[in-house]
Amino acid sequence: MTAQVADRLINTCPELDLPGYQLFGVFTGTPNSEHEKLKPYRFEAKATPDPRVVSTAVGRGYISLYRLNSSGRLTLNGFAYLPHKGRAPDLVHEELIGDFWMLFRVSFFGDGVFVPFRNGVLVKDRSQWRHQMPSEAISGEFAARHERACTSTIQVHCEEGAPFDLGKFRIYIDGNIHNTPMRLRHLASPTAEVIALEPGAHRIIVREADTRKPNRVESNTAHFEIYPGEALTFALQLDAEVLLLKPMQPSVAEP
Repeated sequence: MTAQVADRLINTCPELDLPGYQLFGVFTGTPNSEHEKLKPYRFEAKATPDPRVVSTAVGRGYISLYRLNSSGRLTLNGFAYLPHKGRAPDLVHEELIGDFWMLFRVSFFGDGVFVPFRNGVLVKDRSQWRHQMPSEAISGEFAARHERACTSTIQVHCEEGAPFDLGKFRIYIDGNIHNTPMRLRHLASPTAEVIALEPGAHRIIVREADTRKPNRVESNTAHFEIYPGEALTFALQLDAEVLLLKPMQPSVAEP
């Protein structure tokens, strides 16, 4: 997974002193608990990113803007749409309530600390703050869990006779670059990528790999839903400099 851009926090509370740390979300639940999994805090305000504008570093299409006041109360001030050039932030004013945690990290893949709030107020007793497990353990656990969850596949292949090299393109799914994992390499070829996915709703787009190229070619965006054990196929063709991504008939993946 590509490292994500941190949220923005204006901090005027002296008790929250974490130099070098950045905010990477607000959650409910209990960190490192097998019984109560962490979930993103549910806001009344909703962001409205354009699904046609994607960035690997801003997978959601936006970052959240927060302010922590001197009394230790946190407010969502708005949403900034970094991939949307020229778009102004959506401004809101929603004070967070109840019990929740802010997650701070030195970097997206770095070690972190969960800072608790009770009844909407920062818990200033640092003995109640929870440090995250080392980043290597987190990434290893995440990779193993993700691998177990990827029970479906999609194939992206060039149509026969298509006059372009698939190696010069990148496949983006839900804003992140994907390619064939090692365990599926025997199914891939120079004209086809086979990608493992978790079941659910996704979006896919294909772009030229060279991000500096003027008039960089990209396909249409296809939205799809895939079920456990299902295999979907997308065909690529280049028609008058237009790159077309077409879904084909679904099938059931081989075990």
